[in-house]
Amino acid sequence: MRDYNKLNMPNISHQEIIAISFLTLFVGIFSWKMGWSLHRPLWISTLRCLVQLSLLGYVLGYIFQANHPAITLFSIASITVVAAIASSARLPLAVRGQRRLNFVALICSTWPITLITLIVLQQYDLTKPTIIIPLLGLILGHSLNGITLGVERFTSELNSNRAYFISLISFGATPYEASQDLLKNSIKVSITPVINSMSVAGIVTVPGMMTGQIMSNVSPIQAALYQYVIMVAVSSSIFVGSYIGIKLTAKQLFKSSKGFDFLLSDVS
Repeated sequence: MRDYNKLNMPNISHQEIIAISFLTLFVGIFSWKMGWSLHRPLWISTLRCLVQLSLLGYVLGYIFQANHPAITLFSIASITVVAAIASSARLPLAVRGQRRLNFVALICSTWPITLITLIVLQQYDLTKPTIIIPLLGLILGHSLNGITLGVERFTSELNSNRAYFISLISFGATPYEASQDLLKNSIKVSITPVINSMSVAGIVTVPGMMTGQIMSNVSPIQAALYQYVIMVAVSSSIFVGSYIGIKLTAKQLFKSSKGFDFLLSDVS
């Protein structure tokens, strides 16, 4: 059997980072020549990605070295807050307090599922930053996108079809009854990307975590099993987070004295 412990990946140098970055430079120049105007956002996002990941590496190095429960708790709370802000900022239409609503949805979905995943992986030290921070960050990233997609679909469809919902209410339906189909469709929109990813995993694609583990000397079989655990956790978190996020958004919209509030405002 192959000895995976002897497969050591070399450290990446600054020269190699510059070399791989020429791919983005080439794509940006091609876009510019074609008149697509994608070069500027592509280059800016690439630079931001490099800076942000580098800073993350230094910060995580400090957190892992400190290995203090208070620092770990502060870190996971901070990334949850940032995720809530990012998810609400992406919404073209949002109810008042959308950041708070998304924060509650993220807390109620990602934290319990991360805890369950740690227990399944037999990681009982819940203050160990090298395990809980990367895992929670991974689940948060996917849940953020799912909640954003679901809430965006719900609010935009509700706003564009307000006359239809008002007519349903005029015939005696409650706001919640009138929006049940929209709630179902919004959740479908939020979870469809991860369902598609799970459907082709191992056939069309080698998922990112599995690729990273294999390149880090982990057996492909174990890497595949870890990837399965993570994808189940991610899909469950997206479903729960989207459901809670949409329900809280609906509750905020429907709490007016008339029972239905279509007045959408900026995030406050």
